Amino acid sequence: MTNFNNFIYDNAINDYLFAIFFVYIGWFLASNNDEFNPVSSILLVSVGVVVSLLEILLLWKRFDVLPTVSGHLIGTIPFTVGAAMCALSMPDIGRNSRITKFGRYTLGVYASHYLFVSHLPQLGSYIDYPFPEIIYPAAVYSLSLLLVMLLAKNKWLKRVVI
Repeated sequence: MTNFNNFIYDNAINDYLFAIFFVYIGWFLASNNDEFNPVSSILLVSVGVVVSLLEILLLWKRFDVLPTVSGHLIGTIPFTVGAAMCALSMPDIGRNSRITKFGRYTLGVYASHYLFVSHLPQLGSYIDYPFPEIIYPAAVYSLSLLLVMLLAKNKWLKRVVI
């Protein structure tokens, strides 16, 4: 890795100061009494995606930073703020879908997903980039959900995982 690669990986990804942006924006959104517009929130998500792609392209072409190393970029901020605004502006979206029945397993999935995160890293060695970034989270979530659903069948464990 070049010196710039080390700077990006060591300082941008692992820098806790990056979280200050999200704390401040969350405080601003919480104190905002206006209703959020779904169109502006989707536009903000789109801007975040475009900015992230442009950042990745710039870092790759100008500084030889591989797209797999670039990590959390500035485009993450408008993307996540837009996603939060989208959730706040459309509270009924997905209300009557099949996915909502899995919502009660959220705590159990969160608590158990660490078991699968540590045991599935070899998955990337069999599949070419960028598919591991899609398949790996889906596999971890699916296995965690399956485990929690099985644990919820036991009357004593049901109180713990749901």
